[in-house]
Amino acid sequence: MSGPARVLLVDDNAEFARMVTDMLRLVGGYALERAESLTEMRQKLQTGDYAVVLLDHHLPDGTGLDALPELTEGPDSPPVVMVTGAGDERVASEAIKSGAYDYLMKSGDMAKLPLVVERAIRMHAVRRAQRRAEAQLRYQAWLLDNVSDAIVVVDSAGVVTFWNRGAEAMFGVAQDAALGERVLEAFGLEPDDPWAHTMEQLFRTAGAIEEVQLHFPAGKSLWVDARASVLHHEGGRPAGHMVVFRDVTERKALTEKVQAAQSRLFEAARMAAIGELASSVAHQINNPLTTVLGEAQMLARELQPESPAQKAAQSIQEAGWRAARVVQHLMDLSEPPQATAGEVDVNATILTATELVGKRLEEGGAVLRLLLAPRLSPVRARERDLLDLWVNLLLAAKEAVAGHEAAEIRLETAAGSEEVRVQMEFPGELAFSRLSSGEESGLYGLFALGLAEELVRQVGGRIDVWVPEDGRRAVRVCLPAVSTEQPRVRSVVT
Repeated sequence: MSGPARVLLVDDNAEFARMVTDMLRLVGGYALERAESLTEMRQKLQTGDYAVVLLDHHLPDGTGLDALPELTEGPDSPPVVMVTGAGDERVASEAIKSGAYDYLMKSGDMAKLPLVVERAIRMHAVRRAQRRAEAQLRYQAWLLDNVSDAIVVVDSAGVVTFWNRGAEAMFGVAQDAALGERVLEAFGLEPDDPWAHTMEQLFRTAGAIEEVQLHFPAGKSLWVDARASVLHHEGGRPAGHMVVFRDVTERKALTEKVQAAQSRLFEAARMAAIGELASSVAHQINNPLTTVLGEAQMLARELQPESPAQKAAQSIQEAGWRAARVVQHLMDLSEPPQATAGEVDVNATILTATELVGKRLEEGGAVLRLLLAPRLSPVRARERDLLDLWVNLLLAAKEAVAGHEAAEIRLETAAGSEEVRVQMEFPGELAFSRLSSGEESGLYGLFALGLAEELVRQVGGRIDVWVPEDGRRAVRVCLPAVSTEQPRVRSVVT
């Protein structure tokens, strides 16, 4: 308050008012105003900010004792000093009970008036500052309690003193259960739990940990970022630690998906480069291969049918034509796919894929077993897309069976009521899992399943990955059939 402290005297006695004015003028620092009734007092209080009110008991329109409740009901109401007549100690006692700061007897106590007024003003200022500080603390605590991050505070002895609603939601521990407990007990942890040591260290020092995975006794798991700060008393002594936990589980999963997408893009670029290289190599192989086939045919015509060299010439031709088919497949694979889908024979695309990668499977120690159902209904797709699908799934299976001697990769086709099913089973660890799980592993597996999911999505099919009861791994691709006619199934073993 700037300038002299304003004092409001509520008294209808003019002589007493002059005496009070003179006493306060002598000590200085006060500006006295007077109201002769409760009505006038109320009017002045509405327009002025007074440091203290001196209130007489007997007034023309009521008693000071009756007016006390309305004068003291507000948190910032000025302190009231009750002024009573001689022998009116009962009124003084009631006034104190009703909220008056002090009281004075008109006969005998008035010499203490300046001291009582000064003390009332000072005490009121202290209480006002204290109330404002408490309100600020309550507001800050309310803010902390309503943020989504988990905020935990411990004192210098490691006992939890603050546990906001965010901590309740994130850790599944109620505030009442956590307050007053030590750190590990509050989090429901044992000393040998995976991140118990990390948690204790975090509440002892200031620092940060990023993307640490927390495992809880109930089986819950989440990724968090944590920031620890040291709290100090006003004198600088450490008062405890505050740790703010932020749940980054969704961010972590999104990052992993982005990384997986980048890996698929890199692999797609690599496969595109391999396709271009394969096309170039195929063209270079075709010229000498044409010569080999032509010379072998001429040699076979010149040799006698019963000649031992005749069989060698025929073997050369067979090998040459087989190489020619593979070269043609490579050239087809390197060409851009057709723009529109057509009716495709699934079995034919699988046989082409096995011609391309069969040798690699054998070199990896795998045995490919084909069980192809004849007369399957065609599916509507782009032939090149299905060829890419089977090639990459077979390469992923090759990774999965690495280290398994004579491991069998079984590839089977079958007809459903309205679909064509292609199922591949193999032993070994699954080299890929569903991309949505965020737990992908294996470069071929990543690309293969990403491609498969996209392809079957485009044609309205589905893909499933699971572990059958016999412990083998399995991938099933279901594609909508063009015709729903039920074919008669006969296994073709290769």
